[in-house]
Amino acid sequence: PYGQVSNGSFEKSTIAGAADGWRPLASVKLVEDASDAVDGENYLEVYNTAWTNFANDASPGDEFTVSGWMRGAQNGDLGKIKLEFKDQAQKTLATSEGLQTLTTEWQQFSNSAVAPEGTWSVWVVLVGEKNDRVYFDDIRLSVNSTTSTSESPEDYKKQSDITIYPNPNNGRLFQLANLPQEEVYVSVYNLNGQNILKGITIHADVQSVILPRKLTSGTYTITLYNNSFQTTYKMVVI
Repeated sequence: PYGQVSNGSFEKSTIAGAADGWRPLASVKLVEDASDAVDGENYLEVYNTAWTNFANDASPGDEFTVSGWMRGAQNGDLGKIKLEFKDQAQKTLATSEGLQTLTTEWQQFSNSAVAPEGTWSVWVVLVGEKNDRVYFDDIRLSVNSTTSTSESPEDYKKQSDITIYPNPNNGRLFQLANLPQEEVYVSVYNLNGQNILKGITIHADVQSVILPRKLTSGTYTITLYNNSFQTTYKMVVI
C-alpha cells in the first residue's frame, strides 16, 4: 500500500540470499537466524558502503517516516536508514540521511522527511558505511497523508490471489490472473531499483499486459497497485 514497505522483516525470499521487494547493490546478505532476528527468522547484513532499497510511490508534501532496528558488528559502526525522494526520471530531489552510530545490541531508530515538489517516488535505503558491517530488521514506512489507506482483509486477498504467467516470459507480453474488479497499475523496476516502466493501467477484463517496449533478458520487479493495495512480484525475462 501507499506509504508502506513490503517484506520489511525480510521473511520472503524467492531468490536465495535476497529479500523479495528489496534491491541490493554490492555486499548485502540475507541472514537466517531466528535466535538473533528482531522479528521473524531473517534479517539483512549490509557491509562496506553496500546498500539495498525499497521503492514506493510518493506525492509532494507528504511526510514519510521510516523506522527499524539496527546494530553493528562492532560498537561504533555506522549505518543509515535513509529516505530518498525521486522525480519521474528517477533523479534524486532530496535525501534525509538518517546516519546512526551503532552498538552490537539491536536498537530502534527512525527518520522522517517531507517529499519536495516534483516527487514521484520515495526510496527507503539501508546503508552500511565504509568498512562497517551493519544489520537491519523490521523496517517500516508510514506516511502522514490524506491519500493513504489502510489494508483490509479483502485488500490482502486481492494481493495474494493475483498471479503472473508465463514466468519466465519474453519481456513484452504476459498475463495477470485473478485481478480485482477495478483499475490496477503496473510498474516495472530493474534490480538496481530503476523504474523502467511506470503506471501502465490494466483492468480485470483485460488480463494481457503488452509492454510499450520489450525488456532485455534479466530479472525485474513488477509492482501492481491502486488506491487500496500494492503487491510486488519477481519476473524473469529470457
